[in-house]
Amino acid sequence: MQRNPTVKNEINDKGHIFKNGNVTFGFLGYPVSQAADITFLRAHVVPVGEDQKPMLEQTNEIIRKFHNYYGELFPRPQGIYGEVGRLLGLDGRKMSKSFNNAIYLSDSLEDISKKVKTAQTDSDTINLIVFDEKRKQNVANLIKYYQIATGKSIEEIEKEFQGLTSYKQFKERLVLVLDNFLSPIRARRAEYEKNPDLVWGILFEGTARVKKEAEKTMNLVKEKMKILY
Repeated sequence: MQRNPTVKNEINDKGHIFKNGNVTFGFLGYPVSQAADITFLRAHVVPVGEDQKPMLEQTNEIIRKFHNYYGELFPRPQGIYGEVGRLLGLDGRKMSKSFNNAIYLSDSLEDISKKVKTAQTDSDTINLIVFDEKRKQNVANLIKYYQIATGKSIEEIEKEFQGLTSYKQFKERLVLVLDNFLSPIRARRAEYEKNPDLVWGILFEGTARVKKEAEKTMNLVKEKMKILY
């Protein structure tokens, strides 16, 4: 598990937690838990970000080993990746609640504005809004936020802000498009908040459906392992 690139990055980020390099099983066992989440529904596809590719590969490795021992049963799940497969936090680090560097779906216009104002850019004075993940990583990341909020291509965004002389102008526009993007989501969330019984009903219904599928999977697994008594 420690060879998994995603796990290795997490260990590096949280190195202060693990004394003398001793990583807990609860941490290392998380990819196995993710594999269980995928396989108990016998999933064919999984919507994930690019950083989760190693986790998906780990799942397929576990499936291959099960098949080698007990025969074919599970589909080989494939990842479904969005146009923006990886999005960093506004400070250029991995998006994390502990870093407080993310835009949340519930954020108000004021929240968005405060966060975007502190977002990292760079020191260029010409050709400001150019997508270059090596030379202008922070700006490229903000362009991705704009891309998600507007549905525009990177080329369209670069053209829209061609000749811009201030990152402040771009950030002001970014705040507006993010707020416009999140507005219907906030409204729908508010409706659910007013009706918690509806939310619980959806959760209970989904749990019941999933539980039936999980029972089917476990019976198939036990049958393959010759322990279905």
